[in-house]
Parts: sequence; C-alpha cells; structure tokens
Amino acid sequence: MNALPVIQRELRAEARHTVNYWLRLLGASATLAIFVGMTLHQAGGAPQSGPEVFGNLNTALFAAIWVLVPLLTADCISRERREGTLGLLLLTPLTSLGVVIGKSLIHALRAATLMLAALPVLALPFLLGGVTWREAVMALLLDSGSVCLALAAGLVASSLCTRWNRALILAELLAAVFLSGLVSLFVFALFLQVGPYIPGFSWSEVDGEQIIMGATICTGVGGAWSEGLNSLSAAAVAAWFSTVVEIFLVAALVSGVAILWAARRLEHCRREEPLTARQLWWQQFFLGPRFWKSVFRRNMARMLETNPIGWLQQRSTTSRVIKWGWVMAVMTVESMVLADSGWTGWTNLAVVQGWLLLLLGLSLAFSAAGSFQRERQNGALELILVTPLSVGQIIWGRLCGLWGQFLPALAVMGTIWMFLCSQGGMFDFWPHYYGLDVYLNYAFFTFLLASFAAIPVVGLYFSLQRRHFLAAWLLTLALCLALPWGVIVTAGWYSNFLNQNNAGAEWRLGETLAWASFFQVLWALRAGWLLYQNLRRREFAQ
Repeated sequence: MNALPVIQRELRAEARHTVNYWLRLLGASATLAIFVGMTLHQAGGAPQSGPEVFGNLNTALFAAIWVLVPLLTADCISRERREGTLGLLLLTPLTSLGVVIGKSLIHALRAATLMLAALPVLALPFLLGGVTWREAVMALLLDSGSVCLALAAGLVASSLCTRWNRALILAELLAAVFLSGLVSLFVFALFLQVGPYIPGFSWSEVDGEQIIMGATICTGVGGAWSEGLNSLSAAAVAAWFSTVVEIFLVAALVSGVAILWAARRLEHCRREEPLTARQLWWQQFFLGPRFWKSVFRRNMARMLETNPIGWLQQRSTTSRVIKWGWVMAVMTVESMVLADSGWTGWTNLAVVQGWLLLLLGLSLAFSAAGSFQRERQNGALELILVTPLSVGQIIWGRLCGLWGQFLPALAVMGTIWMFLCSQGGMFDFWPHYYGLDVYLNYAFFTFLLASFAAIPVVGLYFSLQRRHFLAAWLLTLALCLALPWGVIVTAGWYSNFLNQNNAGAEWRLGETLAWASFFQVLWALRAGWLLYQNLRRREFAQ
C-alpha cells in the first residue's frame, strides 16, 4: 500500500478549490452567529450561560458534520470512475486500498478544517464560565466519531454509484442510517453503564421521553452535559466517559471496515461493465412504470414536445422518485401528526409544517444547484445551446421542470392547510407570536411563494457559475433561505432591544416577511438576468 502519491495529488487539487475556503468560513460564521444570538438573549449569569451556549454550538457543529461531510466525500471515487481516471490510477503501483485510504485521509482533513474553523468560537463559552475540560473531551470524541461515520457513508456511496447526484443522495441516506445507529447505540450504552449508578433506575420504567432525553445528551444541547455531570456521582461520570470512548472506538472501527469494503469494491469495478440481464430485470421491476403505461408515455411525449428542457429535468428515474416520494412523505407525516394531535395540537402542527417546508426548500435548492451539472460535465450543454431553442426558452423550460417536480408536494400541503382552516378556524403558523399583526399569515404565504419562485432561479445561476455542486448548493441556501431568515431574526432582536427602552416600539412580523419576499424577488430577477447573459455569451464554469 502506498497512499502518499494520492494524498499529494488530492492536496494539490483541493488547494485550488475555493469551496474549501468558503466551507471554513461557513463553519466559523454559523457558530459565531449562534454564539452572538444566544449571548444577547441570555438572561442568566455567566456560569449558567456558558454550558448552554457550548451545548448549542456543539449541536450546530454536530449537525453540520452530518450534513456536509457526506457531501464532501460522496463524489471522491465516483468522479474518478465517471471521468475514466480510475483505471489510470490502478495502472500505477498504487493499490485500491492505497487509493481509498489516501482519499479518505484528505477528506478527513477537510472535515477537520471545518471543526478547527469553529474551534475559536467553541472556546468562547469557557470564558463565560461553567464549562470544564470534561465537556470539551466529550465533544471532541463524539464529533470525531461523527466525522468517521460520515466519511464512511460518503465512501460507501461513492464506491456504489457513478453519477454524482445518486452518490450524494445515497451518501445522505447512509449518513441518516449511521446517525440513527450512533444515537441508538449511545442511548443504550448510556442506560446500560450509567443507569446502575442512578438511584431508582429501572429498565421497566424507561419510556419514550427518557429515550429522547438520552438522545439529546449525545450533543449536549441546552447544557445537558454540564447538568448531568454535576448531578452524577464520580463513578457515574467515569462510566459516562467510558461510554463516550467506546462510541468513538466503534465509529472508528466502522469507518475502517467501510474503507476496506470500498477498496474491495474498487478492485472489482476497475473496469466499467454494463448491467447484467438480471440487474436490468430488477431495475425494470422496481423502477419501471407498472400501471397506466400508456398514460405515462403520452404525458412524457407531450412534455418532450412542449418543453424538451423540462423533460430533461424529469426524465430520469431519480427525478420521478424525488417528485412522488415527496408527495408520499408529506401525506405520511401529515397523517401521523393529525392522528396524534387529535385536532388540538396546533403548536405541534405548526412545528411540523415548518420542518416540512424547510426540508422541501433544501431539496428544491439541491435539485436547482445540480440542474445543469450533468449537461455541463458531459458537454451536452453546448449542444443544447446550438439547438433552435432560444436562451430564454432553455431557462424557462428548466425552471418549469424544477417547479413541476415539487409542485405536487406543495399542492398536497396546501390542500391539508385548507382542510385544517375549514375544520378548526384559521390555522396559525406562528403560535408563539403574540404581536397585533392581522396580515401575518398572508405575508407568510407570500414569502413561501417568493421562495418557491426564487430558489430555482438562483440555483440555476449558481449551477453554471460554480464548478462544484456543494458550493452552488450552499450559496443558493445562503442567498434564498439563510439571509432572509437572518434578516427576520435580526429585526426581531432589534425590536426586543427597543422594547426594553421604549414601550411604544412594536415589531410587526408580517411587514418583515413582506420585505423579505420583496428582496427575494429582486435577487431572483438579478440572478435570472445574469443567467440569461452568461448563457448568451457561453460564460459558465467548465
């Protein structure tokens, strides 16, 4: 095994990518924003605020690891297979294990830079007081274990897939599975090793609420680590530390097994071979149309004639799975929440709607940021530009394809909202907002429509301007989701500050949402104009 040449090659390649610099800036900026927001709203003294701030910052870093690290690793091997350079690498004295280890070390270094960028902000709660070295050690071990598992998810997905979009989706799905396993194993080991030291603990009394509390201890959100360490005996604290160390060792072991499996997979797929007859049969059985085939063919033929660019967006099996998978997911989640809330849990319903909308926005930005990626990489974009279709028709066709991909899920959610309003009065999306704002819900719906219209436009612009998908996706999210919500939250903070000095100062959330919608439309128009000009001049990242 000789991984040093791969490490040198990847270091030189990654040093030229600006996405790595933006990634570190993102990690530091996000943790710094959370720190500033929490310190401004902290009512307690410094010893009480330090553990809570540290727990929330570590939770944000923990979530960023599980979202970003699989995306960073998902295309490390599949890109070599797709570009045909994998065979050239294996013709050298390099082995498949050396290639996988070299790439895994480089992407582990990229993940480590994300953690190091957030480290100065994570050190600030120590100055507030109440945080000791024990919380720092647990955060280091659990975050490092998360990096190992997230890297394993990306490596496995990259070795299984050739297309980048499938590798990214599979990496996130595997990361969700590994995260569930990590949390479940941590909760079980914590109850098994720390439970005997807690007076009155019994396995028969463990319920769902205690399991959820054990899951929150995995990140220390809200200062749970300091509260637990201060209330337990020395023997229980030692058992807790041993649990954290064991979880880290298990994560490292799983990562090592994933590296060996990816190397073995790489050894067998050094030459790209077509699918066998059995594989084609299984693919047709699970992914081919089963019912109403004539209707499906007629609809696809009509779309090809009227909107060939939109047909390119929705012709693949993955696009159709995303389209109707979102419809099924929305119907399943809404049915479960409605059945559990008993028509009275309006607060829970509002929270679920918010999370569904956030995930839908993330998925829409994901599809928009990767829209022209495949055509740009295989050279089909130049062929599209020389067709009789105008630049405006190309842009509008792709936008219609993106909107049509997510419109059925939004239609289902809108139908459910109308049903809730007819059954229980006006459904409130802001149950914890007590300001006198009559047009709040209308302003919120306007903001949703503006986001649904702006995200595909901005995503298409960045999909052509950025070489890497991750950079295009993060910039789309920052401009269309993070920045508007940041303005809304900042306006709320400023209003609270004014209320402390002037009782007449009142913050109207509806007006802020209306202004955020207006600026989103302006950004979309600007991005659309730049996209049109760049396509006319053939100026896009190669």
